[in-house]
Amino acid sequence: MGASKPEKSDLQLYKETRLAQKRLDTLLRFLPDPVFAFSLNNTVEYVNPAFERVFGWKLEEIRGKNIPFIPDHLLEQARQGMKQLYENRTVMDFETQRYTRDGRLLDILINGAILYDENNAPMGQVLILRDITFEKRMAKTNRIMFDISNALHTYHKLGDLVAIITAEIQKLVNVEGAFILLANRATDELYFFTARFKDAASGKKFKKLRFPADQGVSGHVYKTGKPLLIPDIAQCDFYLRRVDEETDLVAKNMLSVPIRLKDRVIGVVSVVNKLQGQFDDTDMDQLMMVASTVALPIENTRIHEELEQSYADLKILNQAKDKVINHLAHELKTPVSVVDAAMKLLGRKLEANGRCDKKRKQLSNGPGAI
Repeated sequence: MGASKPEKSDLQLYKETRLAQKRLDTLLRFLPDPVFAFSLNNTVEYVNPAFERVFGWKLEEIRGKNIPFIPDHLLEQARQGMKQLYENRTVMDFETQRYTRDGRLLDILINGAILYDENNAPMGQVLILRDITFEKRMAKTNRIMFDISNALHTYHKLGDLVAIITAEIQKLVNVEGAFILLANRATDELYFFTARFKDAASGKKFKKLRFPADQGVSGHVYKTGKPLLIPDIAQCDFYLRRVDEETDLVAKNMLSVPIRLKDRVIGVVSVVNKLQGQFDDTDMDQLMMVASTVALPIENTRIHEELEQSYADLKILNQAKDKVINHLAHELKTPVSVVDAAMKLLGRKLEANGRCDKKRKQLSNGPGAI
């Protein structure tokens, strides 16, 4: 029998443990995805730097505490996820959402496992949370932009086209209300061409509104040609409050971007009341992308409809002209016919009296010869 391996000393075991701990710390420090470990009572024991960077909480401020980042509408889902974790000892690709410290709502993919002590008893959990917000937004953006592109070739009436675009914008940015305002250059006004808010009756209230093109958030965007994000309407002193007063809108936050052609701005896309979280730069970029995509088709469709209306008006004028000419021709014919009939009657009377030749000669010399 071979000689047995000598038992490691306490010092050796300590050094190996320290080395393993250093390797683990290095791995966690440079891992790009957030990682956090917590005890059986759900209090935090560890978070890595990626967690601090993505979610905003520092380890020293949340150690031994619960992290308040589960949305209320996902509490039951979180409980079911923890149940699945304890039943299977692991959880893989569990898709959910979590808040950041500053209130942003992130789409998250969770992978995790149970932590066990030396007696194989559960002592806590470790989770890896991968932020997939940007990936999901880009996938959603691509899908909606594809739908908008199809609509540009399918709908030839401006009202139908803009209604479809507004509905897609509402889904894209996840808002309560989405509006497209167009400019009337003759009166220097903005008006709600289409409004996507609550229901059709609510939308009709917006379509009655017109206001000077230099007023309100939309007016500011139209005149400057620059996008504008208002996180708190109550703090905005140039928000046009008559919009709320004359509709059933209660605006809390707002994002507006210009609909720009190469040489001028023709309108504004505005969205209000983000349904989850706050408006951010990604929302602005997405809205700018939509506005730049639809600007030329909207203008072309509007010009086409104006030309069609002008042609229809011209046809009506031509028809009216023909009626007037026919009427005048008829009116001119009538007295000529009466005079002709009278002359013939007079000629017959003259013949009967034997004075026909003389009178015909006088008539042929003109009225002054009679």
